Formats: sequence, C-alpha cells, structure tokens
Amino acid sequence: METKEEKIFRLFGLEIPRRTAIILLIFVLVSMVVVGIQIYNRQFAVQGEGPVILMYHHIAPAGTYAGTGDADNNAIIDVDKFEEQMKWLYDNGYNTLLASEVMEYYTSGEPFPEKSVVITFDDGYESNYVYAYPLLQKYGLKANISIIVKPTEDRELNPDDSPYEPKSLRHLTFAQLREMMDSGLVEVGSHSYDSHGKVVTKADGSEEPALVSLAYDSESGEMETVEQYIERIREDIQHSVDVMTQYLGEAPAFFAYPYGRYTQELIDVVKDCGFPMAFTVKNGRLDFSVWDVYLLPRYNIDNSFDLEKYEKLLSY
Repeated sequence: METKEEKIFRLFGLEIPRRTAIILLIFVLVSMVVVGIQIYNRQFAVQGEGPVILMYHHIAPAGTYAGTGDADNNAIIDVDKFEEQMKWLYDNGYNTLLASEVMEYYTSGEPFPEKSVVITFDDGYESNYVYAYPLLQKYGLKANISIIVKPTEDRELNPDDSPYEPKSLRHLTFAQLREMMDSGLVEVGSHSYDSHGKVVTKADGSEEPALVSLAYDSESGEMETVEQYIERIREDIQHSVDVMTQYLGEAPAFFAYPYGRYTQELIDVVKDCGFPMAFTVKNGRLDFSVWDVYLLPRYNIDNSFDLEKYEKLLSY
C-alpha cells in the first residue's frame, strides 16, 4: 500500500521508497525551520553592514493619551521607554552621528566608527525639545530633527506662550531649534514646508501623499501635468529652505521624505534645492555601497520596541 510520503513524491513524478521519502521530508522541514530562524534573526540586519538610522516621532509620558483615540498609537513613545533606549546606547558605548558627520564619512570614504548610530526625529513636535533634548544632554547623545516648517513658522508669526500640553501635538519654535543646534547635539532638516499631507488625485476624491502624486483639479476636471507637479513640489521645498535659513541662520542639513515616499522628480528637486542627503523609511543599515545618499534607510522605532528588540536591531 502506498504511503503518504510516497504519494507526495509521486505527485512530482518521483518514485522513492518510503524510508527515503521520510528522510527527505524531514530534511526539507528542518531546512525550512532553519531558514525561517535565519530570516527572523536578520529581519533588521538587511541590505548593508553599517550603522542603523533610528526614526522617532512624538514622545509623551506613559498614560498621556489614555482614554483618547491615540491610546494605542505606537508612534507615540513613552518617555521612560525612550530614556531606557538612550541609556542603553550610552552604557554600551554607541557613537551617535549628526547628518553632517554622516556626510563627512560619505565624502571621505572612511569607515564609520564602531557602534555608530544615527538618531532622527520626524515632524518637529515640541516634545522633542521638552522630553528628548534633556535626555540627549544627560547622556551626551546627538540627534537630527526634520521639521514640517509651516507649523513652526506659524508659531513665530503668532507667538503662543501657553504651557506645553503633550496632547496638543504642538510643534517646535525656531528659538527652541536654535538652542538645540547651539548645543552641538542637534542638527535640523526639512520635512517639507507644508506638504506632509495629501492631495486629491481622482475625481472620486481619492487622496495620495502630496509630494509624490499628480493632483486632480475638481473645478476644471483636469489632472496636474508633470511639469506643474515639479513646479509645485519645488516651490514647497525651496520655501522650506528659505524660511529655515532665515530663522536658523543656516540651510537645513538634510531632507526627510514625508511618509518615506519619493519619485525621481522629487529626488531631483531635493538635489536642486541644495540638500546633501535625504532619508526614506526603507529598512537597512547605513552602507554607502548599497544605498544612494538621497535614499538613506531608517528603522521606525515605535512604542512596541522593548529593550530586547532594540538591542537586536542595534547589534552588529
């Protein structure tokens, strides 16, 4: 009587004795388990062998958003968890790099120091100043903040001295940014002037990220041309450079693509506006033999990262 094992192999046109079939099946299953373990263990350490670039957003005390729609928003990092991670970097001798220092290694071709890491923050929330900056000072760590420029400019034009409220998602001021920059621990980049949002792309009202999509004009019923798209994104990005230079005294050190999305046209505009480098949200280590300097990879750090997971990501 034909066994299950023999039947499986016969389906592939193979006539194999039962004992041999069992051995082969065990080998295949064990191989699949081993490969699965290797994939799991290397889920972070892919595409490149250099430092890891970490991406954070908003930080708040645990429980701040309890009972709200953001109670389970993992993009919001607990302050205690963030400090635990910064302390781990300090205790384990990690070198934190500014964007300008990354560029120095890029242009010189010199290898990165051992245990290097790049800390970035997207959006420019005031929590970066209130909670993250004191911890950077405490542990002597450096970070890079990309701001959506308009909310920060709005605070300059319409000063608001009310006490900080973490639930408000208020953005940084230029004064706060200058203070952090003057410390030597922080460099600032652009996350667009006012294009970290979406545009209508179809007559049915569908929307897509503004910097990577042709916009649909509901009044005329016409799509934006490629030329119009390029002009629109150029105006936004160049304006971010102009405003940041005006208030900070220097051009932004880098660009971070909103949503991590990009087009070739957007990359070209970023280059034309004078940015030396740009960050995506693709996963990978900072290895210039793998990644273009305008498509640098990052790992999003959310509130689900316990210290074990954090250590595995950072380990070489």
